[in-house]
Amino acid sequence: MISDPAALIEGIHVVVVEIEKPDNIHYRRRTYFNLPSAQRAVDRATHRGQSASIILCKLTPVGDTSD
Repeated sequence: MISDPAALIEGIHVVVVEIEKPDNIHYRRRTYFNLPSAQRAVDRATHRGQSASIILCKLTPVGDTSD
């Protein structure tokens, strides 16, 4: 049993890749848990001629995590 669930994600970061599609106003967002995977997604998007960027995000618990 986990004594402190919030401690599991404290200091954990995720990477969101946002890809802008040129044919319409639509953003595609994907979440990755490591930077190399996110960078490969950006590289693939730019290779296809799409604009892409990486956004670093931090996970935080929402609400009361004690049971």
